[in-house]
Amino acid sequence: MTDLKKYQEELSKCSKCGFCQAFCPVYAVTGREPEVARGRNVQLLEVLKGELSISEIEPALSTCLLCRACVPSCFTGVKTDELVRAGREAFVEAGKGGIVQEIVFNSILPYPVRVAVLLKIAFFFKRIGFAFLANKLGIITNSLRIATSLMENPPRRFLRLRPSPQPTSRGIKVAWFKSCGFNYLLPETGEATIKLIEGLGYEVVIPENNCCGLPPYAHGYTEVSKDLARKNIEALERHEIVLTECGSCSSFLKEYAELLSDELVYAERARRVSERVVDSNEFIFNVLTGTVPNLRPLDKLVARNSGTVPTLKVTYHDPCHLSRYQGITREPREIIKSIPGIEFIELPEADWCCGGAGSYGITNNEISMKILERKINNIKKTGADILVTSCPACMIQLSYGIRREGLNIRVMHVNQLLALSLKP
Repeated sequence: MTDLKKYQEELSKCSKCGFCQAFCPVYAVTGREPEVARGRNVQLLEVLKGELSISEIEPALSTCLLCRACVPSCFTGVKTDELVRAGREAFVEAGKGGIVQEIVFNSILPYPVRVAVLLKIAFFFKRIGFAFLANKLGIITNSLRIATSLMENPPRRFLRLRPSPQPTSRGIKVAWFKSCGFNYLLPETGEATIKLIEGLGYEVVIPENNCCGLPPYAHGYTEVSKDLARKNIEALERHEIVLTECGSCSSFLKEYAELLSDELVYAERARRVSERVVDSNEFIFNVLTGTVPNLRPLDKLVARNSGTVPTLKVTYHDPCHLSRYQGITREPREIIKSIPGIEFIELPEADWCCGGAGSYGITNNEISMKILERKINNIKKTGADILVTSCPACMIQLSYGIRREGLNIRVMHVNQLLALSLKP
């Protein structure tokens, strides 16, 4: 309860006005008071007062997306996402984390080789149809069934196992931080980013980094997160520019200074690394502002109609960790609009969470799918050919929703779209 007690004053700021109800994606689909910001804050305060045990409020803690939609809408500025995360840490400290989370965060995630081996095995079974057979025979857990359905075509090899890019002649080096999502699950996005950065005249170097630490941090495993941060600082601190195309990674890497602020050895080093981190949307937007790269229309992605000029209708979904955590909203839109032959269509409720939120689609599938339904309905309204975003969890979640609805819409990362337009 140590960390939670630090937030007692913050908890007391909640006026219980209920204005947060209109902005919470979870409350919008459940209508349950314990699952909106003020309900969660009241329960956390009751835990501190000894009126409830931490175990009793587990549903309120586990169903929060940490999307931060409630924070800017709060008149008193209560940071409910931080309070929920502190509550999860108290839950873990009380020994209530659960055996699966304990194994994943303590024994697997900190070791990239173990992560790679386990995912290779899982993807192999997915390809040979074992998951389908196991589901038919009733020998698969519900969580595994959901997880295998979210990923339609797992990659045959990870990005880290592919040939390293060739250095360019410009001489300015950019350290590319491998996110777990784009390294293991969507390696084609990582390849597009490397191709793009090199195509813009920079040399890409690939440090041997670990997971950024956000997953364990979000689930309350703060010490695991700190250990991952220290390892990454060792790998990144000699680089002047640290770039990642994952909005979640860039947001958390920028928070290393705060995460390790009380550590004598790492505090200053963490601050320096955090200051060097740049999301690829920021980096590329600044490059495009200073120079005009040779871009071509994306004709190959558009069916030509005789007598008409082909245009590609593109819309954009704001990942929560990119928009609300970092304030990066204009940059990806301007990048998309800079590509010839594109008609940009603003997505209604573009910053409304898609319900992916890391593993949320697995752990809270029913709520996640209802949130996703709202997002997909808004995507339909745009008539878009391509849906663009900047987060692996969002890409997987949105792709699943589009497949489920049978829509002919391609999901891409901003970098993939721009890389296709960049002339060799």
